[in-house]
Amino acid sequence: MWLIRDHITVNWMPLVWNRLCLPKVNLICWMYVLHRFMTKDRLMRYGVISSDLCDLCGIAQETHSYLFFDCGSQRCLILLKQWLDIDWNGDLTMWIIPWRCRSLLRKKVIMAALATLIYSIWQNRNTTGHEGLVQHPVAVLRWIKPSLKKRFLQVKESTRHNSSWIDSLDLV
Repeated sequence: MWLIRDHITVNWMPLVWNRLCLPKVNLICWMYVLHRFMTKDRLMRYGVISSDLCDLCGIAQETHSYLFFDCGSQRCLILLKQWLDIDWNGDLTMWIIPWRCRSLLRKKVIMAALATLIYSIWQNRNTTGHEGLVQHPVAVLRWIKPSLKKRFLQVKESTRHNSSWIDSLDLV
């Protein structure tokens, strides 16, 4: 049948289409993995702006990789790993590749936290550009926790086995 085609399996699917994420977070994550953000380097190539310096730090050229891997996001990622009790050294891109967890729910929560971090980095960048307000990484994490808790309570995927781990996260 012509409607059903062979599809390519992508390794970022669990990050982007996670039920524990809000739809706006899913959309931003989809744009993230496809490199479709209008970062300043792209806007400068199109002739829309005259300076491509990062609004968050004002030091380097704002590119997709710089914004999400170098400019302040590393501190956010470190705080997120500490909060989720993940003993793993790697960057944001390696989280997208599916890795084994003892629990599917734990993997979903970690992926939802990462997706929400990507959303909040993009939101912080836009707020900085428009209003001149830069959020501290701790404030970013403070926004992620209640957002995840609210969505988690809406979806209700908890089981008795995972409830102790979820309770230990201190989602307040």
